[in-house]
Amino acid sequence: KGHKRRSLGEEIGGGTLPLSNCHLVLWTGEIELGTPGQPFAVHLDTGSSDLWIPSVHCDESCQGFDEWRLYDSSLSSTYKVASDDPDANKFEIRYADGETATGEHGSDVMRLASDLFIPEQIFAQITSFSSFQTCASEEGVLGLGLNALSSHSFPSTLSKLRGVLKQPIFSVYLNGSIDDYPPLEEDEESYNEDSQQPDYAGN
Repeated sequence: KGHKRRSLGEEIGGGTLPLSNCHLVLWTGEIELGTPGQPFAVHLDTGSSDLWIPSVHCDESCQGFDEWRLYDSSLSSTYKVASDDPDANKFEIRYADGETATGEHGSDVMRLASDLFIPEQIFAQITSFSSFQTCASEEGVLGLGLNALSSHSFPSTLSKLRGVLKQPIFSVYLNGSIDDYPPLEEDEESYNEDSQQPDYAGN
């Protein structure tokens, strides 16, 4: 809401993903899932490896987020069930601050950055949230951690990227000098005022 996206420069190799900076606390980028692509603004999180977005079947816990775009598997010709095992398809994650998200896993083509397409990317379609806080229009989380941080046994986005990138290298530039979102009102608090992010990280 009221934010803008900045280009990080010309495409080099695998492409670039423009990021938005929310109150110098978290950065979001837009991905697409499905065919045709359904866009979502996701929080880039190096402390987890799960990818999740809200589902069109989300319960009343989604009602407070009017601007959210909701994933609808019935609109995608490339959607698949993640596993034949119903138990393996279940998803639940609890963060250190008490936030939880539950839903089920699915598989679909994912577009990341300018021209990176990851086939059969496993992700979670969230149907219920608890104590969830969000920064403006953040619609999900893209974990950039390794498989060891995953809450499930499916390949992480980072592991799938190894088969897509020309070289197994990516970098993130975080410009902390500009806030892309409107200033906080006097009665509002930052998403996490104690959070600090480095200017640059690479893997």
